Amino acid sequence: MTAHESLIAVPGGNVWFKRTGGGAGRPVLVVHGGPGLPHDYLRSLERLADEREIVFWDQLGCGRSGRPSNTALWTMERSVAEMDSVVRALGLNGFHIFGNSWGGMLAQQYVLDVSSGAVSLTISNSIASIPRFSEMVARLKSELDRDTQSAIARHEAAGTTSSAEYQAAIRTWNETYLCRVRPWPT
Repeated sequence: MTAHESLIAVPGGNVWFKRTGGGAGRPVLVVHGGPGLPHDYLRSLERLADEREIVFWDQLGCGRSGRPSNTALWTMERSVAEMDSVVRALGLNGFHIFGNSWGGMLAQQYVLDVSSGAVSLTISNSIASIPRFSEMVARLKSELDRDTQSAIARHEAAGTTSSAEYQAAIRTWNETYLCRVRPWPT
């Protein structure tokens, strides 16, 4: 199985991509979750690479892609423009989109906003309504212990999300709601 990796210029920086596989099937563009998670947890989709090309990319700010410090970049509109830049730079036409979690939200917005050669959209573990998602996150946060809730709120308000206290609180969030496997997978 052959693979090609490189960088693509997108609004705000450069992103890494990998094309792997081939075959008669239409390519699949994989849109990972996060924001902030790299594509790695979706590598099992490479099992399809003997049937079709699988295209991974690490969205700006994570994985092997650039990590700009400009917080004004983190908008849905810029993310849609990033995805479109990836599609155009790779010459994708007549392709499938697989979006997971945040990637599902991004992929939905992309197909609504951009005329592209996408022929299908598969959404995995995602949500279609940001207001409903915000309500759900607020409810889940309210079910955490008060110290964890307080640390999350305080550091998000102050912009100090790289602090050890915030990271510990988010680890509690992740272990409670994201992945309950013990020990945490590496």
